[in-house]
Amino acid sequence: MNRIFDNEVIPMLNIPGGIKRCGGDEMTYLDLLRAYAQNVGSLLEQIKSIPIGKLADYALLVKRIKDSSYYICAGPAMDLAEELETAAKMRDYDFVQENNGDLIETTEYLLHGIKNFLAIYLE
Repeated sequence: MNRIFDNEVIPMLNIPGGIKRCGGDEMTYLDLLRAYAQNVGSLLEQIKSIPIGKLADYALLVKRIKDSSYYICAGPAMDLAEELETAAKMRDYDFVQENNGDLIETTEYLLHGIKNFLAIYLE
């Protein structure tokens, strides 16, 4: 049987860990990657500007990025999102402002890798 992810490398993604998180089911993991690619970009758009009075809303959006990144085993994006979620809950606007761009850049890079893989795989 040809495995979907044999020898695949997507930067910032722990593919074996993600498959394990899906009970070893590669198709389930593939579905999670598709959902991530379809949904996380809109979350990134929503956090590009952060009004100072909207940190609670920001925290919820970043939590969604964190949780989505957890399920696919995307550690760098998950870790950054977790730090920013915590900072937003603590109303640390300066930390959020200083580090939000890193989350966006990291997650966009991850999304690019996932979308490239899906484009090739789904041809």
